[in-house]
Amino acid sequence: MTPLILRLVISGTPVTWVPWQDAVSLYCRDMVGWTAGDETFTFYGGTSRHSGLRSSISINSFIAV
Repeated sequence: MTPLILRLVISGTPVTWVPWQDAVSLYCRDMVGWTAGDETFTFYGGTSRHSGLRSSISINSFIAV
């Protein structure tokens, strides 16, 4: 089961559930104003050729955009 993230407007009103891929995109574009919720999800990307480190991003279950 893939997690769905609740998208809120900046005032806190729920808008819709979004797939985790959309939520990651919003995080990467610095469009998340604030977050809430006890649950966090960590997603992993590829390994950097220069540093050898694997990329990751952690997102909350509620995000205000």
